[in-house]
Amino acid sequence: MENNFFFQYCNPTTGKMEWKAEKEDEYDYFKDIARSSYADMLHDKERNALYYKAIKLAVKQIHSQGKVAKVLDIGTGTGLLSMMAATAGAEIINAIEVFTPMAKVARRIVKRNGFPHINIINKHSTEVLFGEDIKERCNIIITELFDTELIGEGALNSYQHAHKHFMEEDCLAVPHRAMVYAQVVESSLLTSWNELSVISNDMIRVEPDERMRDEIGLSTVHDIQLSQITPQQFNPISHPCQIFEFDWSSSKLCTTSKMQYFQLKSLRSGEAQVVLSWWDLEMFKDSDIILSTAPKWLHPTPDDMQWRDHWIQSIYYLPNKVKVEKDGQFMLKAFHDDYTMWFEAYDTKEMEKATSEETIILPLCSYPPRALLSRPRMGMLNDVERNNKITRAFTNILSKNKQLITQAICVGDFSLISLILAKHPHFDGQVVAHERSKIAQRGLSNMARHNDIGDDDRLQIVYADTLASLRQQLSSSDHKFQLLISEPFFTSSQLPWHDLYLWYARTQLRPHLADNVIVMPRTAHLWVVGLSLRDLHKIRAPVGQVEGFDVSLMDEMINKALDKKEDHQAEPHHLWEYPNKLVTSPTRVMTFDFTHCVASSMMMSEGKMDFTSPSTSSSSVDDVIASHCHGVALWMEYELDEDPRNRISTGLLSTTCGTPVWCKHHKQAVYLLKHPFQFPQDADDDEAGGRQQLNYHIEFEPSSGELTTRFNIN
Repeated sequence: MENNFFFQYCNPTTGKMEWKAEKEDEYDYFKDIARSSYADMLHDKERNALYYKAIKLAVKQIHSQGKVAKVLDIGTGTGLLSMMAATAGAEIINAIEVFTPMAKVARRIVKRNGFPHINIINKHSTEVLFGEDIKERCNIIITELFDTELIGEGALNSYQHAHKHFMEEDCLAVPHRAMVYAQVVESSLLTSWNELSVISNDMIRVEPDERMRDEIGLSTVHDIQLSQITPQQFNPISHPCQIFEFDWSSSKLCTTSKMQYFQLKSLRSGEAQVVLSWWDLEMFKDSDIILSTAPKWLHPTPDDMQWRDHWIQSIYYLPNKVKVEKDGQFMLKAFHDDYTMWFEAYDTKEMEKATSEETIILPLCSYPPRALLSRPRMGMLNDVERNNKITRAFTNILSKNKQLITQAICVGDFSLISLILAKHPHFDGQVVAHERSKIAQRGLSNMARHNDIGDDDRLQIVYADTLASLRQQLSSSDHKFQLLISEPFFTSSQLPWHDLYLWYARTQLRPHLADNVIVMPRTAHLWVVGLSLRDLHKIRAPVGQVEGFDVSLMDEMINKALDKKEDHQAEPHHLWEYPNKLVTSPTRVMTFDFTHCVASSMMMSEGKMDFTSPSTSSSSVDDVIASHCHGVALWMEYELDEDPRNRISTGLLSTTCGTPVWCKHHKQAVYLLKHPFQFPQDADDDEAGGRQQLNYHIEFEPSSGELTTRFNIN
């Protein structure tokens, strides 16, 4: 019997995440490795250098005690840290790697570098057997088990297990300890990603109901490149303070949940709303070898700060915001369990009660409909300009067709535009809102009742998990919908064109639509632009040598995987988090007409884009020197109606002196060139790339909803 590997993908024709099967012996796991953080970590020069420096000191100290250096490396990856230990003189090295394809390549890499004695163990660290896999206790533990939240990958459990089963009592650890920091701030931008606000303009007002407004939705950490948030976008309420410390060398390190109290002085009058957090590593005991993940405005070396995407920063939203006065006192409670952290804030009146409460309970979602809204989705719903464009488009459509539109249908996932239309003073008909989730149906129904549109005459919220099921429910009525509306937004979408599910829904609903049906949005345009990236391209760049060690074998494996035809794909990224410049003019390459059904034949677009003179201006936070074309960005722009003001972009919003402003609510598709093009230094200002151009070839296959892209420099 053949073993199959199953992986998920977004099917735009159904708007759902579905499963594909591939023979396990034919599936190339290096496709996954290529899209993971391995290359990013290996390009982290500061991390590599500080680990190497600390490892040398640890081996030297063990040798100075007259002992054999016996190393345990948990999560070895390519074997890099183990090779550092071997070069430093460690005699015995046990390197654990749970991911089988990675363990296989690690064996080849250490052998190629002349370290065949490194013992690669392909198991989870908690499944390793002492006396069988590891023959004797070790005196140096080296790990890189950390994520943005520090402990989110199970570092506490792994360390505790290792100390109990594999380590000597007085062992050394690289890194030695971690210090976690927090700063309380006030920010309308950050809170817009966590709280649903009132949608209000001169035409409509839609309010969140009490549960949607006040109860807990997502309790998970919000991790972003915090350095791309400017200091002008938040108000510090407190100075940064250390909240936790973890001694990785201690056998007493435990996984027991912990709580700390901090009485803080407010720097200004305002409201304690959000906690920003990051951590530092002391790489060797009592040393000045410090690796910091602090954001730029607090980093010890902001002008020489290592960029990294595998460790960024954390945002935590306080469940109980606290009003504070300048120089006044308030309390911050910090918690952690095995895998995560969270916070609470209290004013002076509540401090005594807060300190007497010893219960440590992770705050979980208390209202499921709110948990359906991701942080970018919450920001999208709170976007005033976006909501005004939607309302204005409704006004335009209804003013021209008021007597003709009595029945409207909304296709979306927890879409509030059905409420906006139902509340619009120019609309006298009924909206049918299709929801594919019962939780979303419940949330939308509660908001409808709260806004006095809960009766079926104004708004009918229909649950149907498929379009076939929806059509069956609609078949009992002879009504034809004169208006089909969508944002469009669908939770399964990962790339911009995945929201073309609207087009497929419009096609399948054709029997229930009037012949002259109005569709909003009426069209979608696919745009592309060439990019010069300051950092993002490094996640796919070849590694080659790291601290003198040859890890090019991993480059070879990744390139082999990505060279396969089916893997010439763009990847989703929030480009606002990654400083970049435009090196071509934005180009509209394909249009999808929602006023008609899905095309019956393949759509194709090809052409050339001239390179433009790169601007020398700075980005929102950091200077970007546009010396290369590293890749291409793709996004959708939706025309809601004929009014050119009513266009919603999921990508480029504007440019200032060549510096783009990207939409924060959507991920853009980014195609990274395998070989970035370097602009000739002597190129004419009006012809930055000399005679070179960026060629594109894009195909959209309507039968599958798949869009394939090819880009190259001629």
